[in-house]
Amino acid sequence: MKRITVTIIALSAALLSTPALARTWTFHGTACQPVFPAGIVPVPDLGYSQFGVHNNSTNPATIECPLGTYSPLSGRTLLHAQMSVYDRSTTADVACELRNVNSAGGIVRSFSAISQGGGPGTISQILDFEVEPGTPFLGFWVLHCTLPGSEGGALSHVTTTVLVTD
Repeated sequence: MKRITVTIIALSAALLSTPALARTWTFHGTACQPVFPAGIVPVPDLGYSQFGVHNNSTNPATIECPLGTYSPLSGRTLLHAQMSVYDRSTTADVACELRNVNSAGGIVRSFSAISQGGGPGTISQILDFEVEPGTPFLGFWVLHCTLPGSEGGALSHVTTTVLVTD
């Protein structure tokens, strides 16, 4: 009994001295919507499934994914950001930009990530954004991506985005 009490006290002390735990925000690709730049035809043909958003068209599609993280005075910093994609194109990569925007829609800061190679049957890739140390986790965050067109029925996807704050 004495051994159990000592173990519980030691474990309690360790937990109390642990710094605040990081917060993880996970967003699924089904939240992404097409971006319609002026004069661009045809309109993006997107599909949605358990694998997130995918491009049905043979033309590239631009999407924007709202990341529900409005933090006016959070005091937190962004520690890490990554996403999961399927790049099924042999001619183009999935290219994304994680954007921190202000209330007027202006880009405050951004971080880029691009898939490396791909083609039909390629497994998912984890793309890491090179987040600057000390990046404040303030304002609105969105993901802006270009998905390559489909090739022979193989579709490129944006599956999930993960943000980690302190």
